[in-house]
Amino acid sequence: MGLRFNIVGMKKFFIVVFVLLIIAGKTFAQGNAHSDSIKVINGKEFYNHKIQKGETLSELAKEYHLTIKEIEDANPKLGKALKAGKYIYIPYKEHKVKHEQAPVDSAKIKPAKPSNETMNVALLMRLNFPVINEEDTTHDKPIFFEQKENASTNSSLEFYEGVMAALDSLKKLGIKVNLNTFDYPEEVEDQNKFLTNPELKKMNLIIAEVFSPQIEKIASYAKMNKIPMIYPFSNIALIEENPYIAILSPSLNTQYKLMAKFISEHYRFDNIIILHTNSVKEKEIDSIYTEIIEKPWASSGNKHTVKHINIYGKELDIIKKSLDTAGENIIIANTQDEATIVDLLGKLNTYRADYDITLIGSSKWENYETLDIDYLQNLDFHCFTTNFINQDDSLLKVFFDNFFAKYHYEPTIYTLKGYDIMNYFGNAFMRFNGIKFEGKMLEYRMKGLSTSFDFKKSIEANGLENQYIHVVKYDDFRVKKANE
Repeated sequence: MGLRFNIVGMKKFFIVVFVLLIIAGKTFAQGNAHSDSIKVINGKEFYNHKIQKGETLSELAKEYHLTIKEIEDANPKLGKALKAGKYIYIPYKEHKVKHEQAPVDSAKIKPAKPSNETMNVALLMRLNFPVINEEDTTHDKPIFFEQKENASTNSSLEFYEGVMAALDSLKKLGIKVNLNTFDYPEEVEDQNKFLTNPELKKMNLIIAEVFSPQIEKIASYAKMNKIPMIYPFSNIALIEENPYIAILSPSLNTQYKLMAKFISEHYRFDNIIILHTNSVKEKEIDSIYTEIIEKPWASSGNKHTVKHINIYGKELDIIKKSLDTAGENIIIANTQDEATIVDLLGKLNTYRADYDITLIGSSKWENYETLDIDYLQNLDFHCFTTNFINQDDSLLKVFFDNFFAKYHYEPTIYTLKGYDIMNYFGNAFMRFNGIKFEGKMLEYRMKGLSTSFDFKKSIEANGLENQYIHVVKYDDFRVKKANE
């Protein structure tokens, strides 16, 4: 059986708990900041909305609880793109709901009283601790945690800190959670023995912060014993024919589909160009954009087309022939080759004087040291990611300030993951009155600190895949959110 984790004895290396109250359900809709005026045209009332810089039809439709078509029908001469400073008409009757209280999630579930049941949670981690140095009186993390070979233990402890923070918030809401934290064994024989522990069968949730190949065995155990399990990372194979598993991060193909949907909604009137090489993966991604963007447009009668350009072995000047001087050019580059990206950025930057360009690439580009940040800024660079620390989020600022004041270092993305997962499932347990909460995940959506929860499944026999990404952009030399 795995060793029960003694937190108090390890306080030299990580934090037991900190007090931070972030209560879900306190978010309210803001009043309209655009000073709309009401006009009556042919007996119908409309808001006369002044377009703000960067606003899109998709964002306005969401804000006013309308469809894009309803806004377009009210503005037949709208044109290709929204121009800041101009006015458009918004149907008034549909807008009245805008000032009502906004729900925390989109499931439209009535507030529930805390369940009288206690939620039993097993947190499984892989840990590798050093010998404790009792003479170490520093407040900073020991050098041990900065060493590459101990990165897994380090991230696990940061994840644990987030879970503990969430438990404190859940307690304030009256939600009872019994957390059982285990160091999952490394040896196969010890793993088999650990999974015979009768206490595990009493769990309402398993949080498996364990990497492959051990994770497959834990997932099989969860299925056999019908215990919901959340995996904090991406592993699409885990959820195949296993309805008890949920993965926090969507697969890469799902991420591209979500990005394609974002592009379709925000740039439907712009000149879209997709660049690819002879890479099999890039061609696969190209086909995803075709399926999500082009086919729906074609079936709706929209004559707008997407241009596909193979830049392999060709001069990049070939791109210029497809650029539009009259409107915005959305250039999607799916290549991961750093040298090609460097050349592409340099070439596109020379076009900026004559063309409006928004470049969409991969979040992996940020890891490349040879990319010119000024070029990314000039080209309005957009990418997507599954986890994002939004510096403009007021709740995150409170979280960071309190955490740093207590522990003298900033929480990481693993800390935020731990918080989000425990907070989400704890609230789900309360809202759905306990034991069978796992059957309600498709209905229950929630905004977290580092990600949001929007679980879906491809077929009934499969588990759940979180289908939320952050679309971020370079703006004023900062990385900011482009989607909400």
